[in-house]
Amino acid sequence: MPLSRFIEELYLKDTRYMVAYWQEHEENFQAMIEQLLSPETLGKLAENSGSLTCRLNVVMKCVPEKYNSEVIAPVYARMAQLLCSGEKHVLLMAMQGFFETLHDAKDRVDASLGDLFCEEAGRMRMLPFLQMVFPAGFDEKQALSVFVPQLTFYWLRYLHVYDGSMKGNSVEEALEEAHQQRMDELQQSNAVKRVWDETRGHKKTTKKTTEKTTEKPAAATTTTAAA
Repeated sequence: MPLSRFIEELYLKDTRYMVAYWQEHEENFQAMIEQLLSPETLGKLAENSGSLTCRLNVVMKCVPEKYNSEVIAPVYARMAQLLCSGEKHVLLMAMQGFFETLHDAKDRVDASLGDLFCEEAGRMRMLPFLQMVFPAGFDEKQALSVFVPQLTFYWLRYLHVYDGSMKGNSVEEALEEAHQQRMDELQQSNAVKRVWDETRGHKKTTKKTTEKTTEKPAAATTTTAAA
């Protein structure tokens, strides 16, 4: 199931679509994060995702502006730092806890995300992540009821990049394709080198032949002069 515009809209409107997409792609998404993205690339993606999410929060008016600028933005900056330093498990742990909570509550369509994550099961899944990205002494209830729900936008950016990059392929297929492309490039490079060497060899042979041809009349002139 590709993350088309249609699916994106349903993803944001109905948590069951979030759960369905995540369950289908979780393993491959995790493999992409662990095997294909460098910490630097992941850190840049986190910066971009955090910036986009904060702007969406303003447009959608889903969180107070002061909380968005003074709490959420610094937390996303902290997240980017962690990922850039190689702490990829922070992202995967948070996404797993988030989507597992939604899966358990998939039939509670009328429950708000804030309420779900303030309940004990959701709280226990998300608290370890929150403790890693929030400063000491943070307001736990506000983090669970305000910050965690807007992660919906944040995760969507990661999944959108994943969907566009993988194009329905598994990580194994992507790695094999990259390997084959590298082999093709090497073969092409070797072929170019052979042509270049052959051209250089031909030029050297032609030069020697020309030099010999030029030397013969000189020798004949000397002999004639001596006679």
